[in-house]
Amino acid sequence: MFDGKAYLLNSHVAFYKQLKFILMPLRNITILLIDDDYDDWEIFDLVIKEIDPSIKVLHVGYCENAIENLSKKSINPDYIFLDLNMPKMPGHECLIYLKQIEHLQHIPISIYSTSRHLLERENLLEKGANYYVNKSNTFDKLLSQIKRIIEN
Repeated sequence: MFDGKAYLLNSHVAFYKQLKFILMPLRNITILLIDDDYDDWEIFDLVIKEIDPSIKVLHVGYCENAIENLSKKSINPDYIFLDLNMPKMPGHECLIYLKQIEHLQHIPISIYSTSRHLLERENLLEKGANYYVNKSNTFDKLLSQIKRIIEN
């Protein structure tokens, strides 16, 4: 006897398995977050886990350490998110150094900051930043901004 409910359920399960396979990431993604604020690390990590739990996030608290590790190729991220308000070397200066590292030319660098100054944003984009992400006061806004970058 034909069981329509079981057939429908099995069809949905098979479709879901195919869809899950299609949506699986084709590669492992690694993001480097250059930020000195540990609270911002936690928020960023929560956003990334919401987007895709398989994405690996590396954290560096100082621009100098990031530049050193990236120059030596001991860190090979697919994306870089850079805070502007950093101790010692500010993010503006760090961006200039990062853009001079030959093997990073293809890696998108996103400014990740609380600053909302339009002229500053335009200046950073002219200096080579690919995106500008506001550390938004809502999780959903931050999620949508970062998701657009990663899915681009």
